[in-house]
Amino acid sequence: MTDIAEAETEMRAIGQVPLFMIRQGESDLDALLEARGYQIVDPVTIYLCAAHELAKDLAPASAIPSWPPLAIQCELWS
Repeated sequence: MTDIAEAETEMRAIGQVPLFMIRQGESDLDALLEARGYQIVDPVTIYLCAAHELAKDLAPASAIPSWPPLAIQCELWS
């Protein structure tokens, strides 16, 4: 039994539909799965940056700190 067939068997044994994640540089695995009839399901793009680049000061009125939550917040979050 191939590694792929074994993985498929184990996934089915726990009630999952076989699904594989392919990372950059895994073109051989990608080709093997394609030959078995697998197709791309949910392509994902991940963006990376340092946290400090996102954690900048907010523009005025873009956020209003409030505690306890306002009535409208409670309504939206319920």
